[in-house]
Amino acid sequence: MNGQLTRTYLMIMLLAVGLSATTGRWAFAQDVAVAEAVDETEAPKAEAEEEVDELAPLRKEQERLAAEAALSQAKLEAELRKMREETTVLQTKLALAQARHEAKMAEINQTQALADAEMAAKNRALQQELAEARQKVERLTAAQSLRDAEQAKALADAKAEVAAIESEMSLDNARQRKALADLKLENEKLQAEISLKQTQMSKQELEFNVSMAAHEREMKTLQADIAKRDLRYKWASGVNNKIEYAAEPYADGVLRISDRRIDLNGPIAYGTDDYVCDRIHFYNNQSKTEPIFIVIDRSPGGSVMVGYRILKAMEASEAPIHVVVKSFAASMAAAITTLADESYAYPNAIILHHQMSAGMSGNMTQMGERYEKMKEWAKRLHNPIAEKMGVSPDRFTEMMYEANSDGDWDEFATEAVKLKWVDHIVKEVREEGIIDKPEQQYGFFFFFQKELEKHEKTDGETGQRYLELPRLQPMDYYYLYNPDNYYRMR
Repeated sequence: MNGQLTRTYLMIMLLAVGLSATTGRWAFAQDVAVAEAVDETEAPKAEAEEEVDELAPLRKEQERLAAEAALSQAKLEAELRKMREETTVLQTKLALAQARHEAKMAEINQTQALADAEMAAKNRALQQELAEARQKVERLTAAQSLRDAEQAKALADAKAEVAAIESEMSLDNARQRKALADLKLENEKLQAEISLKQTQMSKQELEFNVSMAAHEREMKTLQADIAKRDLRYKWASGVNNKIEYAAEPYADGVLRISDRRIDLNGPIAYGTDDYVCDRIHFYNNQSKTEPIFIVIDRSPGGSVMVGYRILKAMEASEAPIHVVVKSFAASMAAAITTLADESYAYPNAIILHHQMSAGMSGNMTQMGERYEKMKEWAKRLHNPIAEKMGVSPDRFTEMMYEANSDGDWDEFATEAVKLKWVDHIVKEVREEGIIDKPEQQYGFFFFFQKELEKHEKTDGETGQRYLELPRLQPMDYYYLYNPDNYYRMR
């Protein structure tokens, strides 16, 4: 390869030398022609002087030709300089190309060395041959032709290796294309399967939606049936007749109680006044003519301050207040019953009046002050009751102890009417205001009487099983058949 480049370089140099020689010969010929023209002009000087007038045109022509020749020579010289410059440029480019070629050859040599190294790793026998070849090349360094031949051989080997690599790469590309085609085919297959699955899922979803729609319709139908049933139950759980508010709720021993009712049961304590008074005010704001009923099932009385507030609310009510005693009203509850605008009681209901009681502590002066305060409260509560009975307050107190040594004066309603503690005896009370099905809880004993065995106890002395009865309210008694003493009082 280097020999070929060298030959190319020599041809270019010979061409440049030939051009220089040709230019020189042409310039020499021009100089000779000019010299001959000068000699021809100077030889016949004498004759020319004689024939000046005749040769003047020829001289002008000669001068013109000489000028043209000089101009041509100048042009030729310029062209020659240009050609020389171009030759220099070509030589420079040639040298640069040769340097690049040598660099490329060095790179090829390096590539060849790498290829040789790789080939040496693949085949030890080939490494030996290449080593011997490199040794031969080193011994024949002086022989340019042999080196070029060996370089050409090495280049051919490299090209063969490159061709083999390209062939292998082409094979790899073919394999990759095949793998890509297989992958594409597999992808298309998967896409088809996915599309099929999606179609199946869409179908299943559609079937599910249809099923859900049917279930929803069924649920709505069931809900509508349940709603109808609930409405029927709600209708059946209430009294749907219109409540009549009679101005005179009592007639012929029958008392009709409307929904304008207030329960007053248990001890009268703090909070009872809020409960009762707020409802008295509420019912007054609804109507100032229709009766309000305070219904006492059982009440032992309680706080004089709380009870007095209830009495004042009853006095301030524009709507008439009717107090009804069904079982037992004592102390403060009895005072509320007696001082009501209208009061009613079942014949066997018990009304009980007595003096106030309280525990005291402190010195005698303090207890004396509290005693005087109690006397004032007694006067404020008992005087109106005594006045209604038509007796003096002192006589009222005396009558308490005449009736009972403890001063607890209790009477059935049939006798309480005579004492003016109650205004009317009722044979029947109709709770027309209870229009919703009762949902209240019952007492402990009633609620658990189906599971009484769980609350049984054993007598430690006799080993007999027994059941304790709940504590009775005041003025109440047990009336039951108990031959084996199974039921016992606490």
